[in-house]
Amino acid sequence: MDDANDAVKRYLNDANIVVDQLFQKELSRFGVHATRAFYFHRITGISLLFLSSSLPFISTVETDVVRKIILPAVAVAIAFLSGLMSFMTYGESWKNYRKSEIRVRYAHERWNTQVLATQFEKDPEKALAQAKEAASSFLQTMEGIVDTETESFFKKLDEADKTVAKNHP
Repeated sequence: MDDANDAVKRYLNDANIVVDQLFQKELSRFGVHATRAFYFHRITGISLLFLSSSLPFISTVETDVVRKIILPAVAVAIAFLSGLMSFMTYGESWKNYRKSEIRVRYAHERWNTQVLATQFEKDPEKALAQAKEAASSFLQTMEGIVDTETESFFKKLDEADKTVAKNHP
């Protein structure tokens, strides 16, 4: 009986190490990508607003330099930033990364709850089966989250390729 209990404890200890490492790695990855997408979204959006709102004021200046250089440069910058925002979809990426981060946190909490339940199981065989099921469930959930993010990334690339192909036959 003690050997069976020790086996459950060893399994839970080893599984906890693997689950926690995967949790930290994925949480960090989603956090970095979400933060980057958020900053790109905000900086691009604010720049676009600033340039767009300054365009009427710039157009009132009656010098050749402004009319021939600065005004077209601002218009090109506005067009570039608008295209960048629609092409890169930073805002959508940021939301998706945050959703994935929440799902990762939820999966980890569910794992912790399931591990806690195994510690109250009297039968070591049932406890080991519950622990294995909890680990399997966590890994399947993580695989689903990563698959969803990967598919979203490649879908975005496909849409970009289609847009480029449509505009440049």
